[in-house]
Amino acid sequence: MKTFLKKFLIFTLFTFSFVFISNDSYSVTDTLSANSDNTLYQDDFGTVSNGKGNYFFAGKTLGDRIRRGLISFDVTGQIPPGAVVTDVQLVLHMSKTISGSKRATLYTASKNWGEGESYANGEEGTGTQAETGDATWINNIYDTEDWGTPGGDYSETESASTNVDGVGFYIWNDPQMSADVQGWVNNESSNYGWIILVDEEDIGTAKRFDTRENSNAAFRPKLIVTYTFNQIALQMSAFTEGFVQSPILSAGIPLSIPDTFRVYLRNSFAPYSIVDSAKAFSGSESWYVFSSAPSGSYYIMADQRNSVNTWSKFPQSFSTGSFAYYDFTTSATQAFGNNLVLKEGSYCLYSGDVNKDNSINLTDVLQVYNSAVAFQSGYIVTDVTGNNSVDLTDILITYNNSTNFIQERRP
Repeated sequence: MKTFLKKFLIFTLFTFSFVFISNDSYSVTDTLSANSDNTLYQDDFGTVSNGKGNYFFAGKTLGDRIRRGLISFDVTGQIPPGAVVTDVQLVLHMSKTISGSKRATLYTASKNWGEGESYANGEEGTGTQAETGDATWINNIYDTEDWGTPGGDYSETESASTNVDGVGFYIWNDPQMSADVQGWVNNESSNYGWIILVDEEDIGTAKRFDTRENSNAAFRPKLIVTYTFNQIALQMSAFTEGFVQSPILSAGIPLSIPDTFRVYLRNSFAPYSIVDSAKAFSGSESWYVFSSAPSGSYYIMADQRNSVNTWSKFPQSFSTGSFAYYDFTTSATQAFGNNLVLKEGSYCLYSGDVNKDNSINLTDVLQVYNSAVAFQSGYIVTDVTGNNSVDLTDILITYNNSTNFIQERRP
């Protein structure tokens, strides 16, 4: 019976990513997929890696060479600011071993590291030639940045440990892991993930774990984070026309210069008064947390320094202790009055309302033109393309939108 319950629990962890809302604590549990993983292969020259491999390794080989695993998760991309982390579990699948039970320990990495395009053949235990951006024994970023200490830089404080024996799923769970993730939620720039060490005293202790690229999705790493949240939050995707650049990134997302957006929640009934607002620095998608708005139905209004204010097509439902999602980039119909422009395959807020009077007209064109002839630069409202310089491109975008009588469209 105990064996059955254990198997059922493991199955549940990998099958469901769920949100549970309690009227008292607003406890939320999310399952996150890894966004990077790699292996540090002990190598005097620092030229071996396996960024895109199916496996990463930790421990010591029969040839007396050390392997260390690296793994990270996009915590701030999925957990809203202001969340209080109460529990964290890392779940890994160990798929091959040359040893019995060994202690596997997590430490927070203290320096950024990379996952390049390297891909080792076969069982991947010896790695392959590192590619640009890979982590190696010598380089945290191959081959431009070095670790402070060969083999990786990491905290002396243990985050969690567990015994890893035969092939199967293993869970790391410790209050220190909750503290680690809380720190990453509070400060995204400190998130370098964890390094995984397995007995490096004896030879033949190495363990092979499945990576985020593994062909079996059920075996890929998972981070299960439970947290409380007592505000309203929105995860919003939006681009500004002038700030979108080429080329298109992977997954069909255009390259966009990030800027500060302010999002307003406005009543769903006339006169559509502002109830609350929040701002975030974003290139495409970001969190907006509202501290004053009660649960309810609100129009979303997106505002950027020189774009036309853009409203959601319909009011959106918000609940305290939960969060909503809205994507302006997928279709013109996402905006009230279809008030979006298609650029590089995504729908964007119109650019050129530099005086923020809710209309792009001759006044805006003249203001941009005057800045261009004066060779103005820096973070200014007339820089419609976000490149810190005002020139002919800024004038043309503003002029074209003015001739099309682009203005704010609202209920």
